[in-house]
Amino acid sequence: MEDNNLNPSPIEVENVVTSPIPVEPQPKNNSALVILSFSLIILVGIIAFLGYQNYQLQKQISLLTAPSSSSTPLATADPTADWKTYINQEGKYQYSYPDSWKNTEPCASCEGPQNSSTINDTSSKYPDGYFTVSYYDSSYCQPEEKTVKSYNWKGLVEKEITLSGEKANLLQGTLDYTDNLQHARRNILVTHNKSCYEITTWSYQNPNQEKTFDQILSTFKFLGQTNSLKTYSNPQLGISFEISDPSIPVLDYDSFKNRVASSKPGLLITKTPYYTTNIPDCPTNSPITENCFVGSSSWGQPEKIKQTTLGGKVAKSYFVNDSVLNEPVHVIETISQPTIQLAYVVGGSGLEETFQQILSTFKFTP
Repeated sequence: MEDNNLNPSPIEVENVVTSPIPVEPQPKNNSALVILSFSLIILVGIIAFLGYQNYQLQKQISLLTAPSSSSTPLATADPTADWKTYINQEGKYQYSYPDSWKNTEPCASCEGPQNSSTINDTSSKYPDGYFTVSYYDSSYCQPEEKTVKSYNWKGLVEKEITLSGEKANLLQGTLDYTDNLQHARRNILVTHNKSCYEITTWSYQNPNQEKTFDQILSTFKFLGQTNSLKTYSNPQLGISFEISDPSIPVLDYDSFKNRVASSKPGLLITKTPYYTTNIPDCPTNSPITENCFVGSSSWGQPEKIKQTTLGGKVAKSYFVNDSVLNEPVHVIETISQPTIQLAYVVGGSGLEETFQQILSTFKFTP
């Protein structure tokens, strides 16, 4: 009995040793799951970012390849396309004018002889809004120029312009038309085929009328005229274009300035740009002391700086009031290589049209 108490049965001892001990359940190890989830989030973010980048890239490519107003100039509708055309077979000239204007040929009460044609803006009172073309023997031009210069002009400006491919002399300013008012007056004299042609315009404080006169002059043509333009070519610059007088283009600013000072057309061509867009807007009521942006809407460009093309190259167009010349200058400058800058004074009748004619024939040569 005593022996049994000292030595418990093996069965009871074995049960004590092998019986599972209750323990608190341990949390499962979620490290792998967390890493996997985080990796998936990063992967989704990378895919989304790459997708967005691809979308932006495709958008930029479509903008570059599709025609746009910034890369290709929009065709500007010709405001004179639907105008009436007046043709003078005897004088051998023609021009177009707005439907709202009246052809008063012959005009016995108007300025000029019967060998003339006159159109007028019916909304204006004579002499304003009148555009008259007269023609005479070629010997008439020189004495008539002296006579016209002797008038009591205010702010008279004399310039050489191009009219239908011919050199012409422009006198422009204001005159008192016996009513104590200063009316804007232009007088153009041009010789063609042994005839002298005189064009006069009148207006009074009417910029739109002056713009219409410019447009009428841009349509003026001599009948049966062969192409009087000549080719200007510069192998060193690698350019060529058509122009009425190959002596007009110059390659340095001093020569350009001298031509303008002599009231002659000047076209500056340079590989090292003289003009820059790093200039302010011109002041409204202050003297011009530095080059500045001049309003360009009157020349058909509402933008301060417009992207265009020159000889197939991307270029920019802007208008500068040159403080030295005291004249508005239209500047065209290539953005891509080769760098070429053209500058042409446009402060006069038909000058912007002449520059546009040059630009339309401009080519880069091998």
